[in-house]
Amino acid sequence: MARGQRTNLAALATAVGDNSPVEQSAAAPQAVGISAPLSDLTANPRNPREDLGDLDDLASIADIQLQPAVVVSRAAYLRLYPEDSVDTRWIVINGCRRLAAARKFGRTDLEIVVKDEVAHDRVTLLTAAISENVDRLGFEASSSYLRILVVQ
Repeated sequence: MARGQRTNLAALATAVGDNSPVEQSAAAPQAVGISAPLSDLTANPRNPREDLGDLDDLASIADIQLQPAVVVSRAAYLRLYPEDSVDTRWIVINGCRRLAAARKFGRTDLEIVVKDEVAHDRVTLLTAAISENVDRLGFEASSSYLRILVVQ
């Protein structure tokens, strides 16, 4: 039902129980924070951040995660990079340091937000990966990544 439109109670009755859109989000979540086991997550193989740096500043992730990681599904990623070998369900686009810190400090899962629209094309994916890191201390993208943005 579109927002602001009229509806009747009979129409609402068919949108509960097994037909509820709330209950159906578990199969393929989109832009909803969920918890994923670390074994289902792979850091972006094409992460423009060449060095994750010292992860000690993220030690608190063992107890609390302040921001979810943005991921794309394996299928969405492989549509862009079929030559890459990815065996996990999700690829972390924003949050590779959080993923590494979670592994280092003994966390078993990570809160994620699935945004397959980030994998619309290679430029969009790369832009998303770079945008989170531009203001970060110690971020240096290799010149090959910057050339890709300029050429495309």
